[in-house]
Amino acid sequence: VLQPRLDSANQTLSHMAAQLISTGKIIYNAGVGIKSPILKAAIPTGNFKTAGEKVWSDPDCKILDQMAKIEEDIKNENGLNIAWQWKFTRKMFNAYFLNNNQVKEWVRYIGVVNNTPLPENLILTSDMIINAIPQHPYGLAPIKIVDEKQQDYVKGTVNGWKDGVAVFCPAGYLGTIKRTTIADLRLLSPEYTNPANTYTFASALDGCAFIRNAVVVNGNLKEWHSDLVLAATPVLDEFLYHYIIDTTTADV
Repeated sequence: VLQPRLDSANQTLSHMAAQLISTGKIIYNAGVGIKSPILKAAIPTGNFKTAGEKVWSDPDCKILDQMAKIEEDIKNENGLNIAWQWKFTRKMFNAYFLNNNQVKEWVRYIGVVNNTPLPENLILTSDMIINAIPQHPYGLAPIKIVDEKQQDYVKGTVNGWKDGVAVFCPAGYLGTIKRTTIADLRLLSPEYTNPANTYTFASALDGCAFIRNAVVVNGNLKEWHSDLVLAATPVLDEFLYHYIIDTTTADV
């Protein structure tokens, strides 16, 4: 009874975090029950950028050139001399990089430099690209691949990360989980509840949630309940330097 509720809470936090990182806001629209906006990060309007000359899904897009220009523009905007990173979902990384002509050309070049020539009909792998990109003269920031998916009770497998979005941001963790006191602890205290009912609480998920066990009267019989209550949300603490790139829209 309890483990599926703990799994659900973890998946909810994962889903909201992926939404927040890739869109700058959280709209809870999954599962069963109330659907509503939860949070909007104060990301500056200028931090939402488009792809560059071409959309990144185009095999002829000079994706490394466009990424380098975005990096240069951002660093010139904020003047921060810090470590940066790119974040892509695995689906996007595979769709954009494995089929990109400029990336293939660069990987072949690295093969020649390392005395391991590669064929013209090269089939790229993720490892080839991850190893080759840091050797590019542009000095692109490292790419971190995001693997995230959740199991929604109604919709089945879902993803919080918005399709077509890449994120350029400071290296490392992007935020934290903020939690608050759960009102049930007060509302369901002996001061307010039917004395025939009993409630016990236990902390879960490092204090982000509480397990509520209850024995309540239903007519002449008792009912036993085990519920999990979550009162927490992911937040970005680097939002001023968090850049969301719409790779499906070319620059005007």
